[in-house]
Amino acid sequence: MIGITISHKIIFFKISKALFVVVLFASSFEVIGQSITVNSTNYKQTIDMIGGDMERSSKAIQNAQNKEDILQWSFGDINFNVCRVQYDKNQELVEGVKNWAFYDKQVATMQAIKAINPNIKFFATMRSDYDGYGDDNNMPDWIHTYSTKATNVVKYGIFLADYCEYMSNQGVPIAILSTAKEWMWHVRASEAENIINTLNTELDNRGIEKPIIIDQGFWSITAGLTYLNDVQSLGTKDLYSGFCSHNYSNLGPEKWAEISNKANSLGKPMYDDETSTGSGSPTYGEERPMWKQIDEYKEKAQRYEAGLSGEVYFEIWSRGIDKETRAIYFPANGIGTRLRGYYIMKHFSNNILNYNYLTASVTSASNVYTITFRKDDNIVLWVINESNTEYTLPITMDNSSITSAIATHYWTDNTPIEGKETSYIASGNTFIPIVEAESMNCYIFNVTEDAVDVCSLPQTILYEAECYDDMQGVSTEVSTEGTDNVTLIENGDWIKFNAIDFSAGLNKFSARVASNTSGGTIEMRMGSVSGTLIGELSVSNTGGWQSWTTQTFDFNRQSGVQDLYLVFTGNTGSLFNLNWIMLEAIPPSISLNITAGDESVSLNWTTSYVQLGTQNIYRNTSSDIGTRSLLVADVSGNSYIDTSVTNDTTYWYWVEAIDESSTVTNSEGVEGTPTDLEFDLTGVAISDTEINLSWPDEEKVESGFLVERKEGNSAYQEIANLGPNVFSFSDSGLNPLSTYTYRVKASYTDGSTNYSLELPITTFNTDYETLIFNTTEDAYVRGGDHAGLNFGGDTNLIVKQGSNSSFFRKSLLKFNLSSEDLVNDNIGRAVLKLYVNQANPCTITASEITDSWSESTVTWNSAPSSGSDIGAIDISNTTGFYELDVTAYVKNQFDDDKIISISIEDFGASNVNVLINSKEATNNIPELVINKVDYSALSISKHSDLNTINIYPNPVSNTFRVSNSLNSEVVIYNLFGNQVLKTNITQNNQSVNIDHLTSGVYFVRVKKHGNQTTTKIVKN
Repeated sequence: MIGITISHKIIFFKISKALFVVVLFASSFEVIGQSITVNSTNYKQTIDMIGGDMERSSKAIQNAQNKEDILQWSFGDINFNVCRVQYDKNQELVEGVKNWAFYDKQVATMQAIKAINPNIKFFATMRSDYDGYGDDNNMPDWIHTYSTKATNVVKYGIFLADYCEYMSNQGVPIAILSTAKEWMWHVRASEAENIINTLNTELDNRGIEKPIIIDQGFWSITAGLTYLNDVQSLGTKDLYSGFCSHNYSNLGPEKWAEISNKANSLGKPMYDDETSTGSGSPTYGEERPMWKQIDEYKEKAQRYEAGLSGEVYFEIWSRGIDKETRAIYFPANGIGTRLRGYYIMKHFSNNILNYNYLTASVTSASNVYTITFRKDDNIVLWVINESNTEYTLPITMDNSSITSAIATHYWTDNTPIEGKETSYIASGNTFIPIVEAESMNCYIFNVTEDAVDVCSLPQTILYEAECYDDMQGVSTEVSTEGTDNVTLIENGDWIKFNAIDFSAGLNKFSARVASNTSGGTIEMRMGSVSGTLIGELSVSNTGGWQSWTTQTFDFNRQSGVQDLYLVFTGNTGSLFNLNWIMLEAIPPSISLNITAGDESVSLNWTTSYVQLGTQNIYRNTSSDIGTRSLLVADVSGNSYIDTSVTNDTTYWYWVEAIDESSTVTNSEGVEGTPTDLEFDLTGVAISDTEINLSWPDEEKVESGFLVERKEGNSAYQEIANLGPNVFSFSDSGLNPLSTYTYRVKASYTDGSTNYSLELPITTFNTDYETLIFNTTEDAYVRGGDHAGLNFGGDTNLIVKQGSNSSFFRKSLLKFNLSSEDLVNDNIGRAVLKLYVNQANPCTITASEITDSWSESTVTWNSAPSSGSDIGAIDISNTTGFYELDVTAYVKNQFDDDKIISISIEDFGASNVNVLINSKEATNNIPELVINKVDYSALSISKHSDLNTINIYPNPVSNTFRVSNSLNSEVVIYNLFGNQVLKTNITQNNQSVNIDHLTSGVYFVRVKKHGNQTTTKIVKN
């Protein structure tokens, strides 16, 4: 059981029946069981910086279609007080030749932000990743010599002064400045001293307000500690208002404590100027699972505990690279949308500025973390549950009483991205929320250290048991949850609460109870000790007289204002203790689910807190509830099948319940589209004599499958009668260059499906050739410190992606198909073969890229960006050849220049190496294997225009492409046959966006020239 005991920390003296005074004695506070204790008066550092970064993204937003919305979301709706911007060497690459136009878009964005938030402070840091942290100079060569690390500190200071003056003249003055960023080994504290002094002198002479210095945006905490030690040795701490660092070397939280303590010893706060929203990932705008935000905020909890005084969220919106997801995502020149990471960032940032950090402790709840802030009487508590366990956690203030409801905002993978809101009621210094598995939870409430008259607080929902109006036989004592509890409860005792207003629809009773015996029963009676019994609650042994648990039951609604008696029954002796009761009005609700089938729609619903009288079902062909019509009246049960529907028509349904008091409850409108969705069938010719067929595993358990085939205009013949759980068939012994048409149907114990769509497939010519193309160029590229280096001559191609750019490696392949007499129609099948000589379990993805690279010069910085996914390969522990069908991509790219370029990456960030033989290896080099076929003698069937249509990649994340599909129609269905998307194809290689669909299996039907084909896709 869960419980908390206090030892001489908070003692409540009863002055009168309902008055308690808080007296603080010693500092011991013992917590038993799963719980959280907030040290509510243990004030730590003040949080005086919370900001958003646009150092690399201020230009991209100017091209977003809804930039005004994005700026409002970022700096209007969020209470940021800092915006990070860049100063850049391009300001003056040649001494004396200033290029202020370089900052035009950044200035425009800064001016727009200042118009939204006039109090914003611009924090300028160095643009430092020109060469992916390689060996490119971050400052003009006339200021700094990269090879020797020699710096002209006077010119450096004047360069920064020019920048500050220019920004001031544009109406966007720089309030905070770092002398460098991620460049400590080039700009040491000794150089920074002279740079800052020159900067300050110049700005004083020019009459420009000086920025405060917060140095230096260190790449690692280790570099930061070196810098701070130098500052201490030089005695230059008064030049700085604070220090800031990243932690891209991923050191433990103890290093954050070390650098924070070091900064504090110099009398300065410590900040993190590049923190994550939890949305950043190479996923083309697709939100990562909830664990990503949980992981990031767990690290925040550790950093604030270590002493951090604030942070700047890194790149809160996109910077024009389509694959890079951000909290506000937009593709280049596209429309920005907000992800879950935005809404969590917003709630966190709006409840932190000028608050003090408080310490807290978690007991017996594995992988639960807290972040707590307080300003005046307001406390903000974040509880981050990384585990897959749901907790009911008593949360206690060790030195304060809670004086308000607990406003709660929480997120899980199953909540809307905006999160969900609820509230809890405290008892004294404790409230007891439900903390869902893998969740983030924010609780906001008021507290006081003054004496609290508990019973004078509003008692509209939660009633303290000791605040009874009358009683028989019971007594009170100090409880471990911050107030008194009723004790010495025996059989026949009772307590009374006067004038409870039941007209508000009260229907749920909860009680906070504890027992060290066999327990007893609480009878809920109206008007008198022997009045109407409206409910009973059985209390069992909880493990101790202060081992508290909450138990509930539902009761029928009562009318009017009535006295409530709680009558206690059971065996002899003490039965249990009672801390509080809660009376709630849970509104009635109806949850409706529908499944659309062939000329039918099945409705199933559940009711909560509905006193059933009459149930009616309404229907409409639109979502307008005002024009709906009654489908069926007075329905019994909780299911109904509507067979009066027409396929391919969308219907909306509502279930209405009317109770005996004429209270009407409606479900939400739910839509469905009945469809005659034929059994799906796909296939491909793999040689001149063999065709492979496959079909999906439907939800209904089948007893077998019938496969039929015809050649030309002949009748269908059965070629296979398969058993259950068989979802593919290889048809061999066929004639070369012949068209066969297939259909399949499933049989069940109660009947069979319709036949699938007819699927025509043509075998290869007898003299089809297998052409093997090796890479003409291949290379891998590497991020981090190696982002400017070329690895085109290596014998290995490496694929890896870890937690930061230092662990990024991707491989590029280029095949030239012009050496053979090959045209697009001759490409029957194309397979990419890669020999893996070092294997680790992961999934690698092939993506589209342009041909604008050369293996002898390509680097991480110059490599073309990856486009749409082509397909994925699951790598096991086994070395050897791995294959991927790339037919659709090769046929789509072939007609341009017969050059096929492909990138191989690990988008899953598995942080393991996969080594592939390159063309420089002695054998088993990359291959593109093409089956060259000849269709010239074929009598083209009416379905030939469908044979060339390709859908890729599959599986798909957000978008797939439909090639060779001009003037066709694409319709997507879910597993239930509901139409979920319909679009017309106006280009021969058109993208279809399905990012709004949930993960799962879908069917894509392509209709062209009166014919149609269906393909199964899997959305990740």
